[in-house]
This record gives sequence, C-alpha cells and structure tokens, in this order.
Amino acid sequence: MSLEMILNDWKRFLAFLLIGIFAAFGLRSAAKGPAAANPPIEKRQDTEPEHRNHAGRDGSAAPRGAGLLVDLGNTRCPVMGGDVVDEHFIEWNHLRVGFCCPGCDGRFLKDPEKALDSTEVDWREAARAVEDYLFAEGAHKGHKLEEIRKRWKVLREPDGS
Repeated sequence: MSLEMILNDWKRFLAFLLIGIFAAFGLRSAAKGPAAANPPIEKRQDTEPEHRNHAGRDGSAAPRGAGLLVDLGNTRCPVMGGDVVDEHFIEWNHLRVGFCCPGCDGRFLKDPEKALDSTEVDWREAARAVEDYLFAEGAHKGHKLEEIRKRWKVLREPDGS
C-alpha cells in the first residue's frame, strides 16, 4: 500500500467520524424538541403587562381608552393558590390580577395565561370584553364599557373616551 492510499483511507475515516458527530448532535437537539433547536426569541406581546407602556412596540399609540383597568376579582393567587392580599397585584392587559405575596407577580409574568387558567376566574371573557371595548368606535364604545361594568368592577376609567 502506498502512502497516498493510506492518507485517503484516513481522510475518509475522519470525514465519516465528523459526519457521525454532527449527526449525533443534530439528533440530540431534535430529541429535545423543536423548542430546543429553535428557542423562542421573545414572548408574545399579549403576555406583557400593559401598565408599563400603553404604546405598541412599533411606537404606535394604543387605542383610545387605554387607561381602562378591570378588576378580575380573583380571591386565590394564580401562582401559589393562597388568599389574595390587597397590596399585591399587577395590571396585565387592562386586568388587575391579585397575588398572595410580592414574589408571585414575576412568576406570573412567565406564563400569565397558564397561571390564570388554574383559577376559578373567567379571565378570558373579561379579556375579550376589554379588547372589544378598546377597538370599538363611536357609540359602540360606550355600550361596550357598560357591558364591562355590569360584570366586573372597573377600577380605572378610560382616558379620553
């Protein structure tokens, strides 16, 4: 065997070894699921609390009535399940959500919908009503606000509506 044949065999061996290593790492990340291979860049915008900024991410103004705040009236903490304390709450998407302790708000913001689904409160209906109000026009806006007042406690009236 010549030296050239031996080097070609080694080159093939190394090529197959590298392909095997890359394939193993590719399969390993695929086994962890698509989230591991392509982690989310950012959480959806609707999971961020609106009290921090009423403007959209693109800088556009929020719909009229952005000052609206509706109390969900939850008596149990959506994170720990304890009794809600008046001093511990967060404003999230125009909804006031109460907690049992100050640390629950940060944990809540990691996955608000999942946390609220674990409560007895029909928060999705309240969120839908608020959204209907925010995007209503003219006389419909007043009707939508009245519908909200009939079901939930309005803690803060909308600005300029």
